[in-house]
Amino acid sequence: MNNRIAYQCENVLSNFNLLLPHFNNIKLYSTKEHNLPNTAWPGLRSYELSIEQPFLFFLIVKTIQDLKLPFLPSKFEIKMYVHLRRKKDDAKDWIHRDSNPFISNNEVCNTGVDFSGLIYLNKTNLMSGTYLYDDETQNITNDFKYVQNSLVIFSSNYLHKGYGYFGDNSNNGRTTLNIFIKNV
Repeated sequence: MNNRIAYQCENVLSNFNLLLPHFNNIKLYSTKEHNLPNTAWPGLRSYELSIEQPFLFFLIVKTIQDLKLPFLPSKFEIKMYVHLRRKKDDAKDWIHRDSNPFISNNEVCNTGVDFSGLIYLNKTNLMSGTYLYDDETQNITNDFKYVQNSLVIFSSNYLHKGYGYFGDNSNNGRTTLNIFIKNV
């Protein structure tokens, strides 16, 4: 598909140092603990942020809206999760798309998402990041480095994979805020 979007913005959250401890204190769960059919991910993930931390959720929604990104619709549904991928999780990841499924109220829906996003939460680690791939050869087309407080948004039908996982907990590991946006 030629109409795919890939966007990056540094220093996206104001007062980031005040917010980081709140992100890192959110309880995280394994895929098994989430108990969602047909879903899997390496590492640990929170429950949906609007339930776990409504203030942080609405702050980030407002931040994304204020960016006035031309490719985002005026109306969208958004889900967010804090996600920790530790060094021991690196070999467990795979190239994938986020275009299906869409998780709503901790249930899997088959309505898909249009955009996927990440905010890199912990200290910058240039040996870590997210690769985007082309469909035919699975060659890397973009390499978004893990730069603290950077937002990355891309079309959810992009093949992608995180890499360079590090640390062993949410304070020192590859902790991201995963964002899934669905046009409504």
